[in-house]
Amino acid sequence: MTFKSNFTESFNKKNFLFISLIFILLSLFFAPTHILANEYAFISRALQFFNTNENFIGFSDSIQSSIIRAPLYFYFNFFGFEVGLKIARTLTLALYALAFYHFSVSFRFSNLTIYTGILIFILAGQSMFGTAFLFGTFELKVIASIVVIFSLSYLQREKYLKSIILISLAIYCHFLVGYFWLGAICVFSYLKEKDLKISFKYFIKVFLITLPVLFLLVYENYFISLNADIVDYNKIFLDRHDGLTNPFTKDWNLKKDWIFGYITILINIFLLFFFKNKIKNNLNNSFFSLIIFLNLYFIFLTIILYFDREFLLAKFIPFRPESFTVLFSLFI
Repeated sequence: MTFKSNFTESFNKKNFLFISLIFILLSLFFAPTHILANEYAFISRALQFFNTNENFIGFSDSIQSSIIRAPLYFYFNFFGFEVGLKIARTLTLALYALAFYHFSVSFRFSNLTIYTGILIFILAGQSMFGTAFLFGTFELKVIASIVVIFSLSYLQREKYLKSIILISLAIYCHFLVGYFWLGAICVFSYLKEKDLKISFKYFIKVFLITLPVLFLLVYENYFISLNADIVDYNKIFLDRHDGLTNPFTKDWNLKKDWIFGYITILINIFLLFFFKNKIKNNLNNSFFSLIIFLNLYFIFLTIILYFDREFLLAKFIPFRPESFTVLFSLFI
């Protein structure tokens, strides 16, 4: 019996119940009871796409996301601000539930592992440093995050074309989320296949599909005058997002509220190495290695940021992948 037929037959009442339980869990914490600031900004930009609207709060979004915001203009014009948001956020919670089910089947994680991991992740605040989240709003980075889960899941099943299309969609939704996870997925592909050609072909295909995004990013960053030199621009961005991008105080010591996050990372790395070597014939050995790589990424990132006194990396919000790293570590 093929994996495909196994998957089709396994989607029974028990698994529908599992998806429903995840959806209920997410809804208990993130039901769309009110509009959050990020959502207000996102929706107002969508409504501004073809004409002006009184709710618009300013230009702060790259035009690369236009392909996503264009249909949302018609969506929110039809349903309105509040009703449209309630439907959209409920739909994202349902898609998250479906994505986690798909992911659990691909990596053969038990329902209890996935459910417990999500619950602990939510109770822990969805992060180690408080710089990112996955659940709770409807915006482009949330859409991108859902698509990333599906892309990684399809890669595990060796459905390369679907994975490529999905990660490309994630890049069009939110290039910071998409491009980072393109890199992580390519690493996972190499760990899984032990063939650099496969990973390289995967990367090149996504690169070509998302080339318009790169052209727009180059244009917006280097051909539009900001009347500010690069150091001042980076400093302005850092001052605005210091809590999301900078683990250091003005004296270049670690911030006290970040220390627990680094302790968590070190514990994660130790436990992951321990279980990776302890468990024989581990079906998810490559995924173990990927999670170790992701945890180590934050250690090396912190070292680089210590020497990055001109804040060149700040505008990329480089700690953003911490939420997925925490969640995936809990699944292990």
